[in-house]
Amino acid sequence: MSISLFRAIAGQYQNLRTVNTVTMMNVISHEIEDQVINQQMPVDFYAGFQRFSNFPQQLRRYSRLGAACRRVYVFGVPDVRPPVIPGIEFIELDPTSALAREWFVLVDTPDFWTILAAQEMGGRDQSMGGRRFDGVWSYDTTVVERASLLISQELADFYEPVATRHYDRQSAAIATISGNLIKSLERSQIVNRRRWVQLCTLHTFAEAILKGYTTPTLLVNHCPGHLFEDIMQTLRTVFGAAAVSIALHDRNGGYATVAVEGDGAGGHQTLYPGEGASGQAINQGRAILVPDTRRQREQDTLLPAAVSLIAAPIIGRRDKYGVIAVGGAEANQWNEEDTRTVQTLARMLAAVIEQNMELNQSQTQADAYTRNLEQAVQRLRQPVGYLLSLTQQLRDAGTLNSAQQETLTQFELLTGSLARVLGVSATATVTTVEEPEAEPVFERALGE
Repeated sequence: MSISLFRAIAGQYQNLRTVNTVTMMNVISHEIEDQVINQQMPVDFYAGFQRFSNFPQQLRRYSRLGAACRRVYVFGVPDVRPPVIPGIEFIELDPTSALAREWFVLVDTPDFWTILAAQEMGGRDQSMGGRRFDGVWSYDTTVVERASLLISQELADFYEPVATRHYDRQSAAIATISGNLIKSLERSQIVNRRRWVQLCTLHTFAEAILKGYTTPTLLVNHCPGHLFEDIMQTLRTVFGAAAVSIALHDRNGGYATVAVEGDGAGGHQTLYPGEGASGQAINQGRAILVPDTRRQREQDTLLPAAVSLIAAPIIGRRDKYGVIAVGGAEANQWNEEDTRTVQTLARMLAAVIEQNMELNQSQTQADAYTRNLEQAVQRLRQPVGYLLSLTQQLRDAGTLNSAQQETLTQFELLTGSLARVLGVSATATVTTVEEPEAEPVFERALGE
């Protein structure tokens, strides 16, 4: 006998149906599982994995379920041999069975009852790019009891309906799950807002670079004269930094500040490799994140009053040109994605510096510009790829309001302009550019 939980439920309860991504299906499944684990419910728990090869990813979680439940039944096509876990029974499905295409979680007890039943659909999910499911998630007693009856028939077991249900305990469980989902949504919104800031930061700096390519300007320290000012303004007003300092290599072996602004900045200083987070970033050739400088009890030379700090080295093919230090007024203000954003900006600045150095060294500047621009372009492609990936993540998230959608469209137009300057096809900028490999981020206990 071959049953389908999804068809038996979805056909009668159209209003409960929705298309879910793999991510959402995992979130719902984990909430149901966590409720059983955390409350140590001695229940019969039913889960459809489609194939046993999908089970190892949930091995630790289901080991805890097996210890809490009376019995856990895991359904799937036996494409691999399942592990032996106390309390868990694996139910083999024929590949042609309807259940082999379904993802389900079922609990039906007096204190807690719910059903998640979904059928895999063809094609790919448009927002996430993965598998997609047409599914039903319900606490409705009638829906749950119908699913329980079908599962008992699949197991050739006797079905005994729940005689008395404790709705106060069910309400408490629903409240817990709903609260967790709201917290998860809030965290997702915070992440997307932060990515929006990161995207705005890189796009604003990209505009400044384009202005330097298209408008003749005086060079200062091998950079267009406006560029340091643009970096300061972007990191302060868009990225949210309390203070910013840029130091470049001087003739005495140190790194002298060429631009500094904001509360907590140390003014015009000379930094030597190894001094504070900024000096360590130069020495190690990688970005450094200090979540809370007060705990490290050592001030950074460039930003002595910063509470949180990102230091990203400006490194090119030939030399370590300097460092960008970004300070925050609060502890834990920055995360690893923020750190990669500052490092990406530093890479872009390094490419501009080297481009202009090579132009200055060329005997025939007009001819050298065309030749050296391509070399600079090659070095800019990786950070621009990261910029593009942020744009795509925000577009995929689908959480932007109309004003942000309009702004994002303008960013994509700018990306097209930048792509043309870099010699990247319009198709490639949308579909094939991948995020650059993240620089290692270190949390250093300065002074330890």
